[in-house]
Amino acid sequence: MNSNNNNNNKDQGSQTGFQDHSRKRRALQNDASTETNNDDQDAGTEIAFVLDGSGSIDKEDFERAKDFIGNVMKNVWTTCFNCKFAVVQFGRDIRTELYLNENNDRLRALDKVKNIKQVYAVTKTASALYHVLTDVFVPQSGSKENAPKKIILLSDGQMSGDSRNLTEVLNMPQMERIVRYALGVGPDVLSHSPAIKEMTEIAGSEDRFFGLCNYDALKTILSDMEKRIEDAGTEIAFVLDGSGNIEKVDFERAKDFIGNVMKNVWTTCFDCKFAVLQVGRDIMTELYLKESDDHLRALDKVKNIRQVYAISKIPSALYHILTDVFVPQSGSKENAKKKIILLSDGQISGDTRSLTEVLNMPQMKGIARYVIGVGREVLNKAQAIQEMTEIAGSEDQFFGISNYADLQNILSSLEKNLFSVEGTEIAFVLDGSASIKREDFKRAKDFIYTIMNNVWTTCFSCKFAVVQFGSDIRTELSLNENSDHFRALDKVKNITQILQSTRTASALYHVLTDIFVTQSGSKGNAPKMIILLSDGQIAGDPRNLNDVLNMPQMKGIDRYAIGLGPDVLDNKHASQEMIEIAGSEEKFFKVSNYAALKNILSSLQRPILRAAEIELETKV
Repeated sequence: MNSNNNNNNKDQGSQTGFQDHSRKRRALQNDASTETNNDDQDAGTEIAFVLDGSGSIDKEDFERAKDFIGNVMKNVWTTCFNCKFAVVQFGRDIRTELYLNENNDRLRALDKVKNIKQVYAVTKTASALYHVLTDVFVPQSGSKENAPKKIILLSDGQMSGDSRNLTEVLNMPQMERIVRYALGVGPDVLSHSPAIKEMTEIAGSEDRFFGLCNYDALKTILSDMEKRIEDAGTEIAFVLDGSGNIEKVDFERAKDFIGNVMKNVWTTCFDCKFAVLQVGRDIMTELYLKESDDHLRALDKVKNIRQVYAISKIPSALYHILTDVFVPQSGSKENAKKKIILLSDGQISGDTRSLTEVLNMPQMKGIARYVIGVGREVLNKAQAIQEMTEIAGSEDQFFGISNYADLQNILSSLEKNLFSVEGTEIAFVLDGSASIKREDFKRAKDFIYTIMNNVWTTCFSCKFAVVQFGSDIRTELSLNENSDHFRALDKVKNITQILQSTRTASALYHVLTDIFVTQSGSKGNAPKMIILLSDGQIAGDPRNLNDVLNMPQMKGIDRYAIGLGPDVLDNKHASQEMIEIAGSEEKFFKVSNYAALKNILSSLQRPILRAAEIELETKV
């Protein structure tokens, strides 16, 4: 989630025409009808499996193919929380077995894959690929325009009985920038050169064609396939203006700024790589992506960059990034997220390349661009601002500052744009006392399960803990058990009720001393929330509620209380206790019974997501 605030500009005149992006984002997030699908967010990778279900495939081999797809999905989701999958089967018919917009409930998505029934008949590969472009990678099926896209074909032979032409489908405009893989299985592929040629054409290159002797061998490429799908890290290329109108002291400030961004980002993003390009008389690559592994040496290289002076050949510099930096021989990975950050104090001059042509190059598609325009030569000229905004791609990604000394003021803001900060930590405090019926306890668990599942679809760095209280205080799920979402959800599903007394104060104390602590996976700078679900007042608790609520560790924690049933709603003292726990009446939810919990799902999810957004805007 990105937030950008251009209020760092010292020259107030420079802000004319610029909108407060953070305010707009908050307004959108407060609207319950608005989905978090803004283009400036990381849309995640979309992967479409194209599964051969033709008659030449044995039933057990078709099951192996489905198992392979399910395993890839499960394993990738443990590290790539915003990856989405679709499955298209082809044979007699072309069928979408799983849509991208059916990924929110991951257990259900995996179940759908498991229960795919083979369609048999012919091998209409071209039609299946056409179907992916026209029915899967489209907005109405849950696809996002700015998401990286991949197609993985599993087939045991050449096309047959297909009215579509393969080459025509592969050359469709929608296919541009989609990374394709082909898994050719069995002798009908491996022993026939035309079949191998067809598979290689589908894959786009020999290194993305996997030849397998049989379907049982799919498991041998599982790890390799996952690595190709998973997040390959982020690659950031700085374009540093070293032209003659920049004073030596300002050039040093610009280098210091780049070094600070690199250092700060590396503290949380271990697979981020940087390149630095200087533009002036010459276009010089001062740091390559493949030189990022040695952090100290990379920072030293940036520190020792010497200014080249002369003119501002910015289009040529951007062209150089596309052709010499974001390429495999310079250490770039095909599926890595890519970003360009330009620092300049003026307009283009003396450049034979056209800016518009460079920005419209196919290689530029999907690259996020940021521009930092420095000084009066930018801020006081409408044409310069327009040029900078064109390079950035939007006003929200253009930072205007009055001088190079002010670079330090936008350091935090830029880093937040580049990467999310620590996600929100949410601790559910679940009443498991004897007054709660078995079916109601299950409803409470289902409520927690649903919130976790829903929140994870948009807040990939949010973490959950569950503490149950009754005769004992028990941590049912720790924050450091969130890496495997499936296992975490399964743990919630299988919580057994403790019964007996209602020791609410002790449960809250436990959250502060055993959950929101480093050894349990908590991070000091993460926003924190407590959500209590209970059907009555404290009973049999040796701890004092006021003492717990006034503990220093409680400071800054957002609290919500859900009071269920007549023992809360018809009891003034119980309601007052709930309000005290929540901290205010508006954070106390009154629910008539456990079945009605589903009615407050949306209302409770919103503050969780909003907390993550606020953290992006306030963390320094």
